[in-house]
Amino acid sequence: VDPLARQYLQPLLWIAPLFCATYVLNPAMRFQGYPTESMIAMIAGVVVNAAIEPVFMFAMHLGVFGAGVATAIAQAISFVIMLWIYIKKATAKLSVKMISFNGTMWKEIFSVGFPSFIRNGLFAVSSDLLNVVSAGYGAVAISAMTIVGRIINFGNVIQVGIGQGYQPVCGYNYGAKKYDRVLKGYNLILVASFILLVIICILEFIFAPQIVGIFIDNSKVVSYGALALRLQCIDFWLNAYVVMSNMMQQNLGYVVIASIVGLGNNCIFFIPALLILPHCFHFLGIAMSQPVAMLCTALMTLPLQMYVLRRLKKKQKKEEVYVEPEIEILMVGDILLHDNVQESGKLSDGTYNYDHLFANVAEDIKAADIAIANQEVILGGTEIGLYGYPNFNGPYEVGDALAKAGFNVIGTANTRDKGVNEMSSALKRRFNFETVMPVSD
Repeated sequence: VDPLARQYLQPLLWIAPLFCATYVLNPAMRFQGYPTESMIAMIAGVVVNAAIEPVFMFAMHLGVFGAGVATAIAQAISFVIMLWIYIKKATAKLSVKMISFNGTMWKEIFSVGFPSFIRNGLFAVSSDLLNVVSAGYGAVAISAMTIVGRIINFGNVIQVGIGQGYQPVCGYNYGAKKYDRVLKGYNLILVASFILLVIICILEFIFAPQIVGIFIDNSKVVSYGALALRLQCIDFWLNAYVVMSNMMQQNLGYVVIASIVGLGNNCIFFIPALLILPHCFHFLGIAMSQPVAMLCTALMTLPLQMYVLRRLKKKQKKEEVYVEPEIEILMVGDILLHDNVQESGKLSDGTYNYDHLFANVAEDIKAADIAIANQEVILGGTEIGLYGYPNFNGPYEVGDALAKAGFNVIGTANTRDKGVNEMSSALKRRFNFETVMPVSD
């Protein structure tokens, strides 16, 4: 086994920097609103790997080494596609000039990333330890637990994907102090993940022998694997609460709490259970280790998450006490006085009234806190003559109608079709705005 593992790992180590870079760009793309593009880049590598791996292994007679080469090529392709999409679409551009050694920034990065580092790192350690302990009960035990791990990981990967979709929503809304959205999002993903895992656990418990049998044609391995899978299905659905709570804790900056919860299932409880239970129950003890660790982790997570939620709800109440004032501004324009518009306000006695122009919208205008009208042309009155296009001058009564309709800010004559004297004539009339406009000398 060891020589084959070395052959497979060798090309993967060559490509490791690109592999790491891909997993940096992936969340960066998702957090900037491009989850579909990120998914395309990742899936492209998987498809390429599945297509070329048989070629390298069998057609080129490279065996396990060929499988490693194919995987390395696929990872490189994923990286190239991800980088190309990122350069084309991402808002946060890549630049050497943007490299920063600011302590605060590094602290924030560490705070958000450390729980994931702990969780993923200890998952690898606990998996290796599981293999070491299982080896004491033969190849059958190793095979059975490895297969069960892959089956259980199917549900785990799906719920982690749901949690990762929640993370940018959680982070952005928490930063914007929209705490109600943070809580609504958490409740939504918790229910969705819970329902999903319950369904998966029920199906895997019922069809455990058949599912394990898909991976291997060995009755003893199937028997061992079915036992371990059913035991894990008893409480694996609790992982919905653990993982979703951990995602929230991580995004809200509760580094210590998130790290402790991340350690629970793969270290704090699993490793002691794996080292103790087999001495009492043999292989059954190995199979029991994971469900025991899951139950203990969920019980530990409960008070820690309740603390986080209490803190969040306190912040929510403080925000509800202070309601940020809002002002409704209504803007209308341009008001142009062509001949037919001017004539529409002329009365039989020769005076003018233009209230009818705004009769149908007066209530909407008055409902606004500030109503602004752009009076495009001057209102110099009849004393200098009324004109339509192209050298406009309108009657004073248009201004009276604007004031009566509810406009309290009027921009006058940004199109000046007359001279200084005409402008002075227009400014003589204040249209009952003395309270909001200074009176000229």
